[in-house]
Amino acid sequence: MNGQSEGDALSDWLEGEFVDIDGSYMSEAQLRTQARARNTAKRVAKLRARYKAAKAARVGEIIECAFCGRRIIKTTYHKAFCSNGKTRKGAGGNCKDRYWNTVDEVRRERAVFFN
Repeated sequence: MNGQSEGDALSDWLEGEFVDIDGSYMSEAQLRTQARARNTAKRVAKLRARYKAAKAARVGEIIECAFCGRRIIKTTYHKAFCSNGKTRKGAGGNCKDRYWNTVDEVRRERAVFFN
């Protein structure tokens, strides 16, 4: 508990201050932001791995959509997504744009701003 009494830790917690692993104080919002960034980095790594696997697959093989993971048959050499907004309009529709809005940092910020 890094040399802090239980009462002090409780009062810090009630005031909204938390001690990070390295002993520095962070607010609850800062901790949430840090956790969100870690989760985003993991998700982006997973999406990029799916994209790379889909691009490396040969035409006619079964691939996973780079964004949603739906299994599809690769019909052309450049296919990596199950939809681009034209073929699957229902819930979730445009995997290609959603992928690039998640992976590209500039597009991610813009997508968050407009949503």
